[in-house]
Amino acid sequence: EENPLGKSLRIKNVPFLVTGVLTPKGLSMTGQDQDDLVVLPYTSAMKRVIGGTNLRAINIQAAKTGDLSPTKDQIVSLLRQRHKIGSDKDDDFTVRTQEEIAKRVGKSRSDVANAIRLMELDGDVRMHLIQERLTKGHAKVLLAVKEHAAQRFLADQLIRNSSSVREAEALIASHLAGTTGDKKGKGGGGRARRELTPALKHLENTLQHRFSTRVILQHAEKKGHIAIEYYGADDLHRLLGEFGISSD
Repeated sequence: EENPLGKSLRIKNVPFLVTGVLTPKGLSMTGQDQDDLVVLPYTSAMKRVIGGTNLRAINIQAAKTGDLSPTKDQIVSLLRQRHKIGSDKDDDFTVRTQEEIAKRVGKSRSDVANAIRLMELDGDVRMHLIQERLTKGHAKVLLAVKEHAAQRFLADQLIRNSSSVREAEALIASHLAGTTGDKKGKGGGGRARRELTPALKHLENTLQHRFSTRVILQHAEKKGHIAIEYYGADDLHRLLGEFGISSD
């Protein structure tokens, strides 16, 4: 087959230069052609293909949880100013909090927060999710890994091995234990983490999957502790919701 690099491709009669080619993936489990895909710069796609100049959605995280009304008012004021909307005109945009979105779609706030959190994944990993090469269960486990390069590497391993979500939990837990200093060798300046029994390791993995974040279980004969990581105010609010605790 002829190499398409450097060739011209027309989309809706608009010419584009081919600068790269994605790795062939074939059909998904549902029979969808995963190679029928074109990646364009979003500004070019908006102006030359879609015919619009506005973004469909922007996700914003507040610095503090609690009453989001002041934050929402600031966003509305800024957008009205940027859109040059007069005082006698209505907004040409909509601003909704997670709680408002949850009520609108009939889902819990934690469900909406989890869906938004998936946007934190690397673009290639999100594409695997869209193309059904990974499930939401796999994606939620991968959220515990913050480096995008590591997310891509681990996602490729999961796909290559057709791993279940439980196997994904074990792989990500092993990766985190090996990269975050839970186990320190001689001269490491810290106490080595006590090895968990298979049952406790499974419990730790289950907790990570349940709360979609990294969980560290420390267990001894008479005492122990569970550490649950969170990443920002919204993530803390989400976890408190999982425990049925109000942050107001």
